[in-house]
Amino acid sequence: MTTIRWKCLKILVLFAVLPAMLAGSPAAAAARKLVASYLDWNAFAETDRGRKVCYVEADPRRERGRYRRRGDAYIQVIHRPRSGREDVAVIAGYKYKRRSKVTVKIGPRRFRLVPDGDTAWTRRKTNTRRIVRAMRKGRRMEVRGRSSRGTLTTDTYSLIGFTDALKAARRSCR
Repeated sequence: MTTIRWKCLKILVLFAVLPAMLAGSPAAAAARKLVASYLDWNAFAETDRGRKVCYVEADPRRERGRYRRRGDAYIQVIHRPRSGREDVAVIAGYKYKRRSKVTVKIGPRRFRLVPDGDTAWTRRKTNTRRIVRAMRKGRRMEVRGRSSRGTLTTDTYSLIGFTDALKAARRSCR
């Protein structure tokens, strides 16, 4: 088979198989809907296993660290109305070093998150409330973490628009 025919065959197979693969994926099952955008923050709503989940999300304005490759980094505040719980999750774009410290700095306040794979979470509900309260009052936030290879990274997030996005997410989950 010539290389042109082989490439065409690959493309045809890809277009025939890809829709079926996506239809069975978790991302397709939990269709994410943009509720609102406020400057640097976006509010989303989706249904996960029959339960509504809403969250806000932002990308870092600045990423520092000596790394060659890195996946997407972002932060989420997840609102689960049925359990009355919110969680703060930082996705690093790499796997965190085991038993390392992930710190969040908002103004003079510092908070600690627990790393698990490529995500760092708040450990306690009271810590989540404190972080969210500081995010509502703050203008910027720094997240520091260490990759499994030992690379220290610092991501800086803008908090402008966070409060309005969180209100919109909470409203959409009622």
